[in-house]
Amino acid sequence: MNGCLTLATFRVGCRWILRVEGAEDLNRQVVKSDHTCVKIPHLDFEIPAQSQKGEVTTIEGIVSRAVRGLTQDQAARRAEHPAEAAQIQGFVERLAALTDAQAPWTIELTDISGNCFLENPAAPRRDPRARRYSFTRSDEQNRMLGIYEQHHTEVSILAHSWATTDGGLFIFLSIDLV
Repeated sequence: MNGCLTLATFRVGCRWILRVEGAEDLNRQVVKSDHTCVKIPHLDFEIPAQSQKGEVTTIEGIVSRAVRGLTQDQAARRAEHPAEAAQIQGFVERLAALTDAQAPWTIELTDISGNCFLENPAAPRRDPRARRYSFTRSDEQNRMLGIYEQHHTEVSILAHSWATTDGGLFIFLSIDLV
């Protein structure tokens, strides 16, 4: 497993959707930033953004790491909460079975920073099983990335001046923020 340090943030986020149909798809290289959310819709499984460090891995590596994470404390769970441990074990088995590629399944990688990449083994031709979509980030997503828009405020200044009886000048400024 290789770490991945994000050095740039793109103006848009990206979403990759891959239909995994075999070993070739499981072996695809993935560049995953800290801000990548991974979903496997048919299992209703999600690895939230910022729950893992960015890395260079494969589709199989993503699934294997999730299996390792879910089984990490299974022995203690079996002793303390056997019913929950059995449910988790059943889910882990379904998740691990994805690496056998016996049936097609879909994985989604959504990265608000735009720093996610999925290898195209058919390059330079169009990838027949993967699609990349760009999206405009919301203000909340920009804040999560530390991007704050500067709101430009127009200033209207109105000056009034009057001569005083002793020969001085009185100036009154009216400032309105628009």
